[in-house]
Amino acid sequence: AEATAALAGCPAGDGPWRTALGLARSPELLGTLHALAEERAVACPENWEPSWAAGECRFRQRRPGDASSPYAEALRRAGAAGDPTGIACSANRLGWLAYQKGNLPESDARYREALAAALEARRPDLEAFVRNNLAGLLIETGDFATARSELALAETGLRELGLDGPARSAAFNGAIMLRQLGNALAARRALEALQAEAREAGDAELVDTALLSLGNLHLDRNEHAAATALYEQVSAQTPRLAVRAKLGLGRCALARGRFEEAERVLAEAAAAAAESAPLVASFAEVFRAEAEAHAGRPGPARERLERLIVDSDAAENAETGWFARWTLGKLLLAEGRPAEAEPPLTGAVAILDGQGASLNPLREGLHFLRSKADPYAELAAALTAQPAARADVGRLLAIAGRAQARALRYELSGGSGRVAAPDLDAIRGGLGRGELLLNYLLGEDRGVLLAVRSSGARAVPVAGMRALRGPLGRFRDALRRPVAPGTAGDADPEADRAAGETLRRELLLPVADWLGEAKRLYIVPDRDLALLPFSALPGVASGADRFLGDDVEVAFMPLAGAPRRGGGERAPVLLAGLPRLAPDSGFAPLPWAGYELSQLRELWGDGRTTLLTETALSLPRLREARMDSFRTLHFATHAEASTRDPQRCGVVLSAGERLGIDQIVDLPLDDALVVLSACRTGEGEVVPGEGVIGLGWAFLRAGASGIVVSQWTVDDAASARLMVAFHRHLRSGADPVRALALAGRETRRQRPEPAYWAPFVVLLRPA
Repeated sequence: AEATAALAGCPAGDGPWRTALGLARSPELLGTLHALAEERAVACPENWEPSWAAGECRFRQRRPGDASSPYAEALRRAGAAGDPTGIACSANRLGWLAYQKGNLPESDARYREALAAALEARRPDLEAFVRNNLAGLLIETGDFATARSELALAETGLRELGLDGPARSAAFNGAIMLRQLGNALAARRALEALQAEAREAGDAELVDTALLSLGNLHLDRNEHAAATALYEQVSAQTPRLAVRAKLGLGRCALARGRFEEAERVLAEAAAAAAESAPLVASFAEVFRAEAEAHAGRPGPARERLERLIVDSDAAENAETGWFARWTLGKLLLAEGRPAEAEPPLTGAVAILDGQGASLNPLREGLHFLRSKADPYAELAAALTAQPAARADVGRLLAIAGRAQARALRYELSGGSGRVAAPDLDAIRGGLGRGELLLNYLLGEDRGVLLAVRSSGARAVPVAGMRALRGPLGRFRDALRRPVAPGTAGDADPEADRAAGETLRRELLLPVADWLGEAKRLYIVPDRDLALLPFSALPGVASGADRFLGDDVEVAFMPLAGAPRRGGGERAPVLLAGLPRLAPDSGFAPLPWAGYELSQLRELWGDGRTTLLTETALSLPRLREARMDSFRTLHFATHAEASTRDPQRCGVVLSAGERLGIDQIVDLPLDDALVVLSACRTGEGEVVPGEGVIGLGWAFLRAGASGIVVSQWTVDDAASARLMVAFHRHLRSGADPVRALALAGRETRRQRPEPAYWAPFVVLLRPA
């Protein structure tokens, strides 16, 4: 009563009305306040505040459609009076309403009008509200770089003002952006923290919002049962969240092959969202079209997608625009119509290129293609299926270059942003006789292999990750089983051999004629192929006991390019290892590390080596060692690997210290060869397009010419002997690729199982 009494004289500013709105928490009180606001709007025709308050009452009664008119009237009055506070309040809400209706250009214009007015009014609270809303729009339209900046300003401003509820909203938008960029781990952590905070604060709507978003994360990871359980927990009390949960349930049914159920649920979601959330309706329609096609109705599915593309372009909605084009292209490819699939897939890739262009690939852009890499592979597959287009390997290499190793390519460009595509002529000119480059570009359903040698180039179709994932996991388990006892119970020699044969057939036999003439392979892997030691695959030549590594030398490169020639002088050498570990460190002793380091020092000579062991193996001593003066750096110690969080990867030093990724990328390496003689140093987070983000990736960024890493837990004694043989061949003048191949063959004669001679691979930075 006191709050409404203060409104009788139409006071200036939004403060008195916000006080009353904060107290009117029931529908009845909001109705009373709405009647008062309308009465004051008539009595005070020049004041914007009553009209804005009438809109707020309707908005808070979950009647946003009825709020447009009073907000528009408030904006007109505020504009006439030149009142920036009124303009900010009204334009911000009108921007949100336009966004919900799918009118993204109108939403953008209103938000920017509101932000300019909030800055003019010197209202940090309004500024933060608008920035948060604008960031949500920018995420939807794919302008992630600007969205990140707006969110940082919004959340900081709201926290400083003590506005914890709106600050949680800004933090939620930040988590959604992390998911959109593909950083699922960081997004999940942020959402789980927000959910806990919202429960404690009694914010039921944000709890449901977090449940919905966590369900989406699980769906992204093909964890359909977990996603379904989360979607089913979303309350029906908030219709805009409930319809999004229904969309998620429809997607889960589609992923499980329940096409009729999926079509029904998605149609319900599209209908429910048509008026209140057109963007959700558009996504539901895309998935509905996919369900229709799988259910045997491809014609209606194509028509639905073509309409969606037109509507998305008209609304300037980049997200549904690329997604509908990609889905249409996929369906046309599945029907065996690659020429018709090419235009929509080209359009999808063009939109994604535009979205990613403004992102720093070393930071917010690192995970950008995690859930968006498939259109590139599908486009390459569509071209490869057309004889004339298949011959244009240069164009296919350019497509692969736009999808692969963006971060490293950016670094090689000196951070200029001018990232050149692979040059087919330069690659051919840089390959010697008997050398073959195999560049894989893999989508979920289809893949393409681009094979290049000095005398020519060709493109061939290969299987996608859906077909390769199972055999790849089985084969890797079989290879490492002798040194990884936890997998021994899964032993099945026939299944293991079948997995290896499947990989050989899908990855190598399409170019068997060229492989038969090759003496060295440069592999540019994609996705989980980066974890496959190709030298341990069954060889192309006949013989049950023949491996690919028996006949050819194998090196990996993170991106296509002319191979770097790594011969020449390899000294001076830094030998670092044998850390002093605390009893409770969790790491086992390394009895062979001392033997390994002493043998290498004897091999290279005291005057050409620097030795850091025991307490000298520390971050300060490494910084003092002038890393740019060494041609070879050899670490014989433990390593930490994480397939979920690259920041947990590191080289173990003494006294609990570690050389992590953040320290590695700042090392002043000058084309040095880095050897990581430790377990699992080649593992990390597999990011589509970027390969394995881990220790090897970090050393390449720091300027190393090549890295020798292990792809599983290694046997201490066998690894020490292999490393001594590797350095002996380096000392004799062999380049790292040949030296590792020769060392592996020597080790195999003593320990035939690939677990002992195949885990180490060499990763080269292209010239």
